[in-house]
Amino acid sequence: MAEEKSTYLQYLPTHQQSDEVIGQFLLAMERILKGWEGSNSSQKPGLEQYIENIHTYFYPGTSPTDFLPWLAGWVAASLEEDWDEDFKRNFISNVVPLYKMRGTKQGMKELLKLYTGSDRVNIQEFDNIPNYFEVEIFVKEKEEEILNIASERAKLIIEMQKPAGAIYSLKMVVPKMEVTDECDREKRGIRVGVNTHIEGRNDNRRNRGNRGK
Repeated sequence: MAEEKSTYLQYLPTHQQSDEVIGQFLLAMERILKGWEGSNSSQKPGLEQYIENIHTYFYPGTSPTDFLPWLAGWVAASLEEDWDEDFKRNFISNVVPLYKMRGTKQGMKELLKLYTGSDRVNIQEFDNIPNYFEVEIFVKEKEEEILNIASERAKLIIEMQKPAGAIYSLKMVVPKMEVTDECDREKRGIRVGVNTHIEGRNDNRRNRGNRGK
């Protein structure tokens, strides 16, 4: 098997191209810069490939998975270990625009939605109770452990965003009844056309009239 030589040797003066020490040094440098073939025949990337693709590291949609925590840290955010990869990428993409709303009620609502995965958050203030507000977060998940995690995250966000002297109450709202038209017998709730019939007010009056006949 022919001894591997660095292609960089061709750029040296002729009398140095046969120097073994220089050749080994240049071969090592070339591998670092251009990559090399690993033991399992997989190509190991070099610095040139990393530099060429460095822009992908700074976009949440293309950043390598193991770089996401660093990317989040650059925008003063933290990622939870139980979040899946898609949620992490979406979180980083959306958290930066919310900084301009920091300290506002709308900013708190949007952060709570982002951190808890909820699509509905209510914040109620009261004229007769100064420095007090109530937060309702509507969630679909009913498992107690997951609810507790979401609640702790919500408290952390509220403490960071609320005025220093304000107090609050937090309620995680879980749906108790679901109206659906899906014919899934394993799914609990009100199933339209299966165990429930919906009719308008005029229909109800007409039915009462028919019964009188």
